Amino acid sequence: MNEVGIGPDQLQAFLNGLCYSHQIVNSAISLPEPIYQADELAKRGKNNYATMKWVLSSIHLSYSILGKTTATTSPASLRSWWTTAP
Repeated sequence: MNEVGIGPDQLQAFLNGLCYSHQIVNSAISLPEPIYQADELAKRGKNNYATMKWVLSSIHLSYSILGKTTATTSPASLRSWWTTAP
């Protein structure tokens, strides 16, 4: 089903353009840039989740305690919990 109403040549040109929009190099890459960025963000989310689980296990808190704590505290008081992907 073609909900957008574009032809195959237009679709091919659009996807080809996405393959040239990578920020690091200006030659074609094997994946369109939005798919590449989604993969990178998923890796970052996985790393952040693993770090959160490690922090919680190292200080012996449960997820339910963290949920109750974060629901009632201000963002400024949570700065010590914030992490970034390695």
